[in-house]
Amino acid sequence: MLLDRKDINEYIKGIKKPIIAYMCTYMPEEIIIGSSLHPLRIIPGDDGPDRSSAYLQAYVCPVGKGMLNWGFNNSFKNLRGIVAPHSCDTIQKLSDIWRINHITEFHHDLVLPVDMTKDYARGYIVSILKRLVDSLGTIGRPATEDTLRDAISLMNRVRGHLRSLDRTKMSARQFFETCISAMVMDKEEFLKSTHDLPLVANKGKPVMVVGNMIYDMNIFDMFDHVGLRIVNDDICPGSRYFEADVDEALPPLLGIAKKIMARPICPTKHTYHYREDYITDKAKKSSARGVVFLYQQFCEPHLFDYPHIKDRLAKEDIPSLFIEIESSGDIPQQICTRLEAFSEMLSR
Repeated sequence: MLLDRKDINEYIKGIKKPIIAYMCTYMPEEIIIGSSLHPLRIIPGDDGPDRSSAYLQAYVCPVGKGMLNWGFNNSFKNLRGIVAPHSCDTIQKLSDIWRINHITEFHHDLVLPVDMTKDYARGYIVSILKRLVDSLGTIGRPATEDTLRDAISLMNRVRGHLRSLDRTKMSARQFFETCISAMVMDKEEFLKSTHDLPLVANKGKPVMVVGNMIYDMNIFDMFDHVGLRIVNDDICPGSRYFEADVDEALPPLLGIAKKIMARPICPTKHTYHYREDYITDKAKKSSARGVVFLYQQFCEPHLFDYPHIKDRLAKEDIPSLFIEIESSGDIPQQICTRLEAFSEMLSR
């Protein structure tokens, strides 16, 4: 069973454990699970009035607005709180608005370091994870070393399962819906229900997608429609969620801290030239013939990131296409036309 975005809220109502929602994939779900709580990545929907405009400027990204509307428009009885990892400025300010308006009874800011490349960041991350464990213990059962180890093992299985999926036998929508389902569903239920997915051949031209939190699956339908096959990605509901595992031989919090530092660094952190090398190498290793930058409108960290990566790809003779999404809902025909033209260019 895969969750379509319109089905997510109905699924949430049936979750039996108290839910702790989170705003960013830098959140270590292992600690929520180890506290006998249900982790839930906020996936904004299109239902309900727009209440975000009273709190956020017009130039704030659609993801930030969507998450705030999700909080205001839904009163799930089993939603107990939220954890907001400090990543981009929008999420940091969104966290303040959430707390000031008492949208949920529990609220925790996970203030991660901006530079993930330095060794001294590891000890700091362990210390803030300890605070998170103590904080969540007031809502669920206090996590122990044993419950954290069990949660780590479970999440490693989830991430391993996602990495094992064969994208050549899945549509783009099916693959990313699988990733989003993993962020929402009970993990054991997810593993059982996605063990034997119906597969379809995908023989389009291989491309890589780079972007942020893309939750509208309609855009991925367009890739399949114009003959583009996404063979790799660097987006939030994709490899940034599942690419790194926790070393189960280490003390739990140290293992989680090292995993946070080892996962692909997103543009909200100091990356120096890391992302230019990382994206280019990843495109080459996956035999992508082109790279599509797929960004939510007004996402400044990614927009600052883009020119450097684009120039580096051009030096390596890897063509790229920039697409900016204004909001969820109907995808403009212009985007389909540009993807189709890019597909034709890769055929030459």
